Amino acid sequence: MSQSNLGSGIAVAAFVAVTYDWSLTFAQEVELIWRQHWSLMTVLYLSTRYLGIVYAAMAILCVIIYIVQIWVGVLVSALLWVIIIARLHAMYQQSRKILIFLVVTFLAINTFDGVDAVLMATHAAGEELILFGTYQCTIGYTGDALVVLYPASWILSIVWEVLTLCLAVWISVKHFRELRLHAAGGIIGDCFTVLMKTHVVYFASFVAVSCLELITEFSPTLSTSQYLLEDLTLYGLIQISVVVQMFVLGPRLILGIREYNAKLVADSDAATGMTSIVFQERVHISTSIFNAEKEFEQKDAAITSIYFDNEDLELDLGRLEKTEGAEAIRLQWYGDTDVKTIFVERKTHREDWTGEKFVKARFPIKENLVNAFLRGEYTMDVELQALVEKGKKTQAEVDSMIQLASEVQYRILTKQLHPVMRTFYNRTAFQLPGDPRVRISLDTELTMVREDNWDGQTRTGDNWRRSDIGIDHPFDQVLAADKELFKYGVLEVKLQTQFGQEPPKWVTDLVQSHLVEAVPKFSKFIHGCAILLPNRVDLVPFWLPQMDTDILKPKVYFANERTFLKWLSFAVLIGTIATTLLNFVPADDPRGLISAALFTLAALLAIAYSAIIFVYRALRLRARSAEGLYYDKYVPTIFALCCWLRWGPTLV
Repeated sequence: MSQSNLGSGIAVAAFVAVTYDWSLTFAQEVELIWRQHWSLMTVLYLSTRYLGIVYAAMAILCVIIYIVQIWVGVLVSALLWVIIIARLHAMYQQSRKILIFLVVTFLAINTFDGVDAVLMATHAAGEELILFGTYQCTIGYTGDALVVLYPASWILSIVWEVLTLCLAVWISVKHFRELRLHAAGGIIGDCFTVLMKTHVVYFASFVAVSCLELITEFSPTLSTSQYLLEDLTLYGLIQISVVVQMFVLGPRLILGIREYNAKLVADSDAATGMTSIVFQERVHISTSIFNAEKEFEQKDAAITSIYFDNEDLELDLGRLEKTEGAEAIRLQWYGDTDVKTIFVERKTHREDWTGEKFVKARFPIKENLVNAFLRGEYTMDVELQALVEKGKKTQAEVDSMIQLASEVQYRILTKQLHPVMRTFYNRTAFQLPGDPRVRISLDTELTMVREDNWDGQTRTGDNWRRSDIGIDHPFDQVLAADKELFKYGVLEVKLQTQFGQEPPKWVTDLVQSHLVEAVPKFSKFIHGCAILLPNRVDLVPFWLPQMDTDILKPKVYFANERTFLKWLSFAVLIGTIATTLLNFVPADDPRGLISAALFTLAALLAIAYSAIIFVYRALRLRARSAEGLYYDKYVPTIFALCCWLRWGPTLV
C-alpha cells in the first residue's frame, strides 16, 4: 500500500471513528442533552462533540485549514479541562478552595498553550504535492522556539491530568471509606463509582496518546525518516488516538453521568426524575437536620423510628380505622445509632368533622434514660424543666411537654405497649428559598423491620430497640421474614397556600407525572404491620393492591424504542457510506465495489436485527417478563469490528 493511500486512509478512519460514535450516541444525546434543561455542561458537551467532528473532517483536507485545526485542538482541550474542573468541584462538595486552585492552574497552563499555538500557527509552512496521482500536504515549522515550547506544553498537560486524577482518586477513597464506616452507600456511592470509571478511562486514553507522542518526540529515527511507511503508520495511530481521546471519550465524560442520572429514574424508584422536576425551580435541598456549617455526611439523611403497640395491635387498628383520638407512639432519632438524643413522639388522629387536624407532639430524652422511662422508673419533669433555666424553651412549652411525657408514659404502661416495628429511610427535603408555602420530602431506601419478641425469637429483649442493626441498609444480617424492603420512594408534598390559590406549576407537574402514584394517608407503620405481621392484623390498608402498580413501565417501552432508533441511525450511516462509495468509486475498481457491497449488506443486517430484537423485547415486556435479551453485549461489538474490517479492500 502506498504512503498516500495510508495517509488518506488514516484521516478517513479518524473521521469515521468520531462520526460512528456520534451515530451510536445520537439518540442518547437527543434524550439526555437536547431535551434537558440547558446548562454549562450542555454547552461543553455540544462544543466538544461537534468541534470534534469538524476537527476530524479537517484532517482529510489540507494546509491552510491546519492552522484552524490547531486552534480547534487547543479550544477542545480547554473545554475538556473545564468539564474535569466541574466534576471535581462537585466531588469536593462545591469547595471554593479546590475551585480556585483548579481555575488558577487551568488559566496558567492554557495561557502557555495559547502562546504555543500562536507560535505554531505563525511559523507553520505547508507545501502541496502531487504524489502517486494524489494530492498530499506536508507541514513544517521554522524557528527554534518550537523545539522547546512544544515539549514544555506537553509536560504541563501531563502534570495537569495526573494532578486531576490524584484529586479525584483521593476524594473518592475518602468518600468510600466514610460510606463503609457508616454502612451506607446508595446513590452517592454509585455516583462516585460512575465518576471514577469515566475519569479513569479518559485518563488511560490520555496516557496512551502521551506515550505514543513521547516515542515520536525522542526517537532519533522517526525525526529523520518520518515519511517511511512504518513511521507513517505510527503517526496515523497517534492521530486516531488523539481524535478518540478528545472527541469520543471527552463527550462521554458528560454523557455517562447524564445516562446514569436517567437510569436512576428507572432503577431507583424515579427519585432522580422527581428531583429534576423540583430543581426546575432552583429549590433548596437539605437533609432532615440541616447545618450549613457542617459538611454533609450520608448518615445525616437517615431517619429511624421505633413504633410501639401491644400484642393485639390496638394502635395499628385504631389508626387504620381512623378512630377519633387514635394514637401512634414512636421513638425517633436522626443519623446513626450513636446519637445521644431520642425524640418521643405521639400522633393523635382527629376526624374532619371536629374541625381539627391530626396533632403531632414530641419531647426529647437522653438515650440512656429511655428504658427507665418506658418501665415507669423515671419521669421527665426535672430534665424538661432544665430547658427553661437554659433559656431554650418557655415555661408554657415545657409544661406542655411534661404533660405529654406523663400521658405517653401512662399509655405505655396501661396498654402494655412494646416495640413492634422499626422504619428506616433516607430523607431529602426540598423547599423554595424564603418561601414556606411548598415543602417536599422524599424518603428513599425505606425499610420496615420487626422489633417484637412475640414469636419466641428474641429481637429487642428487654431493650427498647434492636442492637444488631443500625443504618446499614439493606440490613443483610436481618432475616428476610423480618424485614420489608420497600421498592418505591415515598414523596410527600405539603402546601400552605391560601384558599383558592393554585400551587406552583412545577408542583402540579410533579404530582400529575407518571413518576408518582397517589396514596393518600400512607403510613409506614401500618404498611409494615400488614406485611410482616399478617396473622395479627384484622384489617389491611387500602393501598396494599397498589403496590403492584408499575409506575415506570412506560419508561421501559420508550427505552426499547430508543434502542431500535439507535440501530436504525447506525444502519442509515452505514448505508450512506455504501452509497458514497458507489457514487465516487470508478466502475473498474473491484475493491471499492466490494467495500460498497459489504457496507450495504451490513446496513440491511442491522435493520433486520434491530427489527427482530425490538419485536422480541416488546413481546417480553407485554408478558411482564424480567428474563430475556434486554442487554446485548456482543452484537454491537461484532458490527463495529466488521465495519473496520470492511475498510480492508480500500486500503490494500
